[in-house]
Amino acid sequence: MARDQGLMGLVEFYSSHESGVRGVFEAKLNAHACADSAARTVSGAGAAPPFRSETLGIKSDPEMRHYALFDGTRVALFSPTGEHLPWLSRGLSLLHNAVCQATARKYAHALARLLDAGGADRAFYAGLVTSRDAARTVLSRLLSASGCRMRYHQLPAGAVLVSPPDALGPTVDVALTVLGHCYTQHQIRGEIDFDPIACPEARLSPLPDAKHLRPMRYFVIANRRHSRPLAADPHCAELLRTLDHDWPAGIREAAEFTADHGQRISETLHLTIADWAASGFGDWVACPNKGSRGERTKTLYLAPTWEARLADWVDGPRRALTDLGLDQLKRIHLQNPEADPLHAGLFLNTRGRPISYSLFNDHYWRPTLRAAGSAATPHWLRHELTSDRLIAIRARAADQGDEERMVRLLAGLQGWQTGAAMVLYYAGDLADSDRRTLLRQLAEMPPRPAAVPRTAADASAPEIAALAAFAAGQVR
Repeated sequence: MARDQGLMGLVEFYSSHESGVRGVFEAKLNAHACADSAARTVSGAGAAPPFRSETLGIKSDPEMRHYALFDGTRVALFSPTGEHLPWLSRGLSLLHNAVCQATARKYAHALARLLDAGGADRAFYAGLVTSRDAARTVLSRLLSASGCRMRYHQLPAGAVLVSPPDALGPTVDVALTVLGHCYTQHQIRGEIDFDPIACPEARLSPLPDAKHLRPMRYFVIANRRHSRPLAADPHCAELLRTLDHDWPAGIREAAEFTADHGQRISETLHLTIADWAASGFGDWVACPNKGSRGERTKTLYLAPTWEARLADWVDGPRRALTDLGLDQLKRIHLQNPEADPLHAGLFLNTRGRPISYSLFNDHYWRPTLRAAGSAATPHWLRHELTSDRLIAIRARAADQGDEERMVRLLAGLQGWQTGAAMVLYYAGDLADSDRRTLLRQLAEMPPRPAAVPRTAADASAPEIAALAAFAAGQVR
């Protein structure tokens, strides 16, 4: 009963806090009570409207029938009739504990979109947990119904090559990944003993990346898309510095600090005074990383100019907002490293509060850059610095071993697991740089000297003289 109440509380919370329209959830839950709350129902006007296939190309589908609700690390997935899907919900909740919140939500929504596109029903949900063969059968039907082309018996171990429609390509790839993770989480806990997504008979994917071999999946996505930077030459830091002079000091400092150190803008906005105090307010700042769940797992090293600039910011505009200067913060840190003032944001908005991403991007970055004719996003700052550093390493390395050593160190600075993965991600930038360098070198080459025509006087070489004699009929 407690679980039933918790689920309904989850529904009620998101009805009133996220959508702002309680009737949206009431309508979806009206036709059938949730499986985990059979004793309770919610009144409403009827089930959600039918899904139209022509809306597949819309990134955010307003007629999405399957839907997910979130409460901390709990995820509840519902069918179009409002029926709770406990097996998938538990898998998504377990997965939520293994990835960051943004990724968990992306995963849940991708799975819901695929279920919508393929018209998943009760037979599908039951087949997922019956056996490996039954699960593969219902998944094949779902993929076919969603418009995917299925090619059998062409890959090792009987794997199936799946060609999704363009509008569903990323969704299908992510949704199958999510289902694989769900089966893995259930297997770890002994709740199921098969995985229809994995294909252990073939250890490596027959369609590997150029340098990476992927674990084999039973459903292999044809022409699988790879993440790449948004532009081959994503430079915007110099333009930023010519445009941000009218921004509030905290917004400007956060942007330029990101441009000069290469972390993600979200990581900059989460920095606190304690992160700088970790070095005794010295030449480095502790920083979170993607997927670290707030743990400070990488270090941002400060050049003397930035060490002085942070001191000026804290003692100047920031002090005007908080009444705490650098000397006071140092004393507080010595007395109590866990004091509340140390956990306040390093960069603050004009109200003395942490800077939200929406404030940074929607009110300052995007309007300013768009007005200047640039499509740059804040993440371009990270791409620009990393690609420029990789190009500089290639130019300065004494040999291949020296280059690999510097790339490995740079990967650690930027928060990448390996240097090879970082180089692969920026392969497009590096290739673009190589082509541009070659064209510049070719343009700087001196012109080829014009050929001098030969005359009879040039026939001084023996072979030329003999040829001339033969042509004159003197030699037979």
